[in-house]
Amino acid sequence: MVSVLRIGSFRCVWLAQIFSETGDWIRNMALLFWVYRVSHGSSLAVTVITVCEYAPVLLVTPFAGVWVDRLNRVKTMIASDLLRAAAMLLLALALLTDWLPLAYLGALLAGSFQSFFDPARTAVVAGIVPKEHSIAATSLTQVTRNTLRVLGPMIGTGVFALLGVSMSFGINTVTFLLSAVCLTGLLRLPLAFEPRPRRRIAAELGEGFRYTVGHRMLRPMLIAGMTLGIGLGSYNSLQIFVVTSALHLDERYVAILNSVQGVAMLTSALVIGTMAKRLQHRHKLIIAGLFLIGMGIVLVACAPNLWVAALARLIVGFGGTTLNIGLASLIQTFVASEFLGRVSGLLEPIIIGTMMVSAALAGALLREVSVVWLLAGNGAIVLLAAFVALVLFKSAESASPVASSTPASS
Repeated sequence: MVSVLRIGSFRCVWLAQIFSETGDWIRNMALLFWVYRVSHGSSLAVTVITVCEYAPVLLVTPFAGVWVDRLNRVKTMIASDLLRAAAMLLLALALLTDWLPLAYLGALLAGSFQSFFDPARTAVVAGIVPKEHSIAATSLTQVTRNTLRVLGPMIGTGVFALLGVSMSFGINTVTFLLSAVCLTGLLRLPLAFEPRPRRRIAAELGEGFRYTVGHRMLRPMLIAGMTLGIGLGSYNSLQIFVVTSALHLDERYVAILNSVQGVAMLTSALVIGTMAKRLQHRHKLIIAGLFLIGMGIVLVACAPNLWVAALARLIVGFGGTTLNIGLASLIQTFVASEFLGRVSGLLEPIIIGTMMVSAALAGALLREVSVVWLLAGNGAIVLLAAFVALVLFKSAESASPVASSTPASS
């Protein structure tokens, strides 16, 4: 897995990821604490700032994918970093005035510019990493992301506690600038990019959707993405009820089980990364991930004690990372270059959107159905989706015998 860092251009993107995501955690934690303090503990203010940070994933990312396919992708990433650094000026002004709407606007803009960075990054990595190394590159990306998910909140909280909110925002600005500097090394590379005739954004977005739905190897990817959202949405929202109502434990055990799952996610990315050269059939990672998530959720529902619940969380953690690596490497391998931005821009909103719907439905149904039956049914849906994906992938392979190693026809 680490051998992929010998590719100098990928090393630049990887360093940019470290700077960018570390800065995001520092800003998000500082912003959360500052809003809580300025609003005197208002739950509404905390909810609004959270929505401002994540709403662009649903509302902006699909359209950002269109522009990523129109523009030079490296320059798009650099512009995203610079614009996010500029958005910090609004947050600085919010600090000076203690006016929350400025903080909301700054968070909304930063999230919107981030929506351009991620699809562009996927497209750039697909262009600089040979297909036989795509699993290794994706595994290293997941290892880095999962490590920062564990360490990021601690780093952000520590910086806020020691240096205050002003320095937290200042450090975040510097991390974006460092990310942009790392990416400038890619400007001299002869990455294939041909500007396309521009049409209406809605027309190009529809073209990307039709391409994804019509592609034999991408149809099951959409099913996997939606199922991941359905499974994890209710699963995440019901965790505390599993611990308190089903296991009859104190709510602090939620954090312990979350840590167990985090370790599993990090470990599975390392394991898959070391096996990357032997994993030629990328779609099998997606199927395996769905099976593991489904089995893990069912086991969480049936867990009689903390130890079984911890085992179930390990299984879910392994499955989630396996599925994410499979999805990312499949996109990098099978999607035509001119559609990479739009396909990437569709998948994440689908996952996040279905997670939100699933979480809302779980909260409403919990009044009528026990948490055990809700989670068991949820796990059964994920397992069913795994069988459907298996059938669809087998059909795609039989229609295109080289589907496991080369892009399938759409």
